[in-house]
Amino acid sequence: MRGHSLGGPVGVGGVDRVLVIVPPAGHAAFPFRGGTLHGPVVSRGLPGPGFEWRHRVCRLAHTLLDPAVRRATAAALGQAANPGWTVAFQGDAILATGGGGATGLRLWDLSDPRRARPIGAIKENMGVLNAAFGPRGALLAVVQDRDVHLWRVADPRHPVRLAGFTAHPYSVRKVVFSRNGRTLATAGLDGTARLWDVSTPERPRPLAVMSGHVGGVQSVAISPDGRALATAGMDGTVRLWDVSAMARPVLRAVLSGHGDRVHAVTFGPGGRVLLTSGEDRTARLWITDPERVAAQVCALAHPRVTEREWARYFPGLEYRPPCR
Repeated sequence: MRGHSLGGPVGVGGVDRVLVIVPPAGHAAFPFRGGTLHGPVVSRGLPGPGFEWRHRVCRLAHTLLDPAVRRATAAALGQAANPGWTVAFQGDAILATGGGGATGLRLWDLSDPRRARPIGAIKENMGVLNAAFGPRGALLAVVQDRDVHLWRVADPRHPVRLAGFTAHPYSVRKVVFSRNGRTLATAGLDGTARLWDVSTPERPRPLAVMSGHVGGVQSVAISPDGRALATAGMDGTVRLWDVSAMARPVLRAVLSGHGDRVHAVTFGPGGRVLLTSGEDRTARLWITDPERVAAQVCALAHPRVTEREWARYFPGLEYRPPCR
């Protein structure tokens, strides 16, 4: 899949605190030295599902990944400076950080990304495993082990907790909102991804459960048009789902190619390309449009199957070669 682009540079972070920026036209997979790949980051597109960092925020990420700056920032937050941070962005405006042994989240004003300014806090009982802003920024989902808490952060100086619910029987690894903000997707170590109706955030309700991975689901992403969902598993596969009817997901494809656990997945801004990263120290691009994939296969499939070959291998079936 050489040459397929996400429409902008892509950053992928590893456990060694290095952020790799990949140019728009990259390879399907690229090597990464020094650590496992976590959290693919798309630098273009509207704020919404997935880690969609923009250019100013990428510069902030470079700053936060500098060990000296991280220690200074951690000291200001009263947190230990270790790699276990949770980061969520609300467009270019607000950053939420957590982890490092501290409970809850801190909210930061990113008007000047070189001088992030604290503007509020989310008070929780334990460390935050993951967090995500809704597309309009007024709603924040916060993971507390098996539970998800929904907070209204329209005024980040005075956040209000709206609801809390147990999302999975084991730890929740990832939360992400649909682009319209009405649906929340969660991924858990129970081997499932789940969809929740949060159109009334004070009363979230379950919509669907997607299973099939062997082992935990590490990440989940919803396409920009809300019609597709991808899950990344500890079994080394990525599953692509049709969620046009949110309450009745349909499995479309199982993508294999990573040599180990897949830690993160996100859609490109147009939803036609999927980016994954994993324990095998590679990030991979996948085409999500079956017609485009079929066209590529046929472009490489030479010569075409003849009628004689068809009769030999598919006796009794009408001659209908897949590539014409």
